[in-house]
Amino acid sequence: MDIQASVGNDGANGRTDVESIQLLLNAVPAAAGGADPDLKVDGICGPKTKAAILHFQLRQFGNRLADGKVDPAGPTMSKLNELAGRGEDSAHAEVLEALDDFIDSARNHPISLSSLEYGHWRHKAERFKKLLDSYSHTQGGKKGVA
Repeated sequence: MDIQASVGNDGANGRTDVESIQLLLNAVPAAAGGADPDLKVDGICGPKTKAAILHFQLRQFGNRLADGKVDPAGPTMSKLNELAGRGEDSAHAEVLEALDDFIDSARNHPISLSSLEYGHWRHKAERFKKLLDSYSHTQGGKKGVA
């Protein structure tokens, strides 16, 4: 998953970028510094999201890289992507990748009723729904993507 600009303390905090970071923090196991409890994926970089970023950085890097900000090509972004796709969370990572693809497409293609039924968006929506359904099934009642 990628972000376009920084998220967190003194970051640009664009809505889709913040949502991506919230999803990644929720996908990382709590033992590795992931959000616990899960963050609300709302695109708002409030105190809970900022605290979760800092907690993750402290857990993964110690004080040396803990600035409370995730930069697009920085070490925090790399580590979030690495840990979000590890072990039993690989299905979660696949859903996140599909969501990232969906968001990128939304930036470049208009959404219309006909495109959802017959065009570009039909394939994207079907893929995303299939992954979400599969993920929900494998989680068996655990918290998942809202």
